[in-house]
Amino acid sequence: GIDGSFSLTVTPGTYQLRVVGSRPSGVSSSAAPSYSQFYAQLSLSSSEQQDLTLPVHALTVTTLGALGDPIAGVLFNAGFSRNAPYVTGSLAPGLQLTYANTSEYETSDASGNMVLSVPDFTPQPGSSDTGLLQPPSSTQLAATPLTVDNVASDTSESVQLSSGVTFSGVLRGEGGVALRGYSVALSAGSGSTSVSTGIDGSFSLTVTPGTYQL
Repeated sequence: GIDGSFSLTVTPGTYQLRVVGSRPSGVSSSAAPSYSQFYAQLSLSSSEQQDLTLPVHALTVTTLGALGDPIAGVLFNAGFSRNAPYVTGSLAPGLQLTYANTSEYETSDASGNMVLSVPDFTPQPGSSDTGLLQPPSSTQLAATPLTVDNVASDTSESVQLSSGVTFSGVLRGEGGVALRGYSVALSAGSGSTSVSTGIDGSFSLTVTPGTYQL
């Protein structure tokens, strides 16, 4: 309900508890991710009243330019998922997470700040929970990786964006025909930066040096 209340009636037994939804309009980004799914195992032998709390922490990210000036309009658009034991936390006492899936879609304000709601993710061997901070193209700054692993409490982090390197060109089809309106993206970890080709098929992406999936 509007006050967050819920009620379910079932036969006694063991269930997979699923809490799924998008953050309501007007709710702070520190309170919940843009979208989230949290799973836990619940055993019921009789009626029970139990409040639930999303197991997330506020990660305040400050985006800065090469001279330390705040950069507004930086987009972080990424999704993350982990099964236990690579995500920890509980929806309530005794309701330990078995799975979490979150999506973030936040933009830095005039002070260069954005707030993400992050579960306590632990990196799996050979992987990390990383998305890309994407500055406005007018800044000529590079899309820069941001890792959200090991955030076990409310915390803050400053990220300095660099001029980076540019990948640009023209997309053509058979016979050299320029193709407009195609998406060209570079991905790293769970994040990507993309651009649509222009009327002449041209595109340009600025990123930090590294290895990407095109």
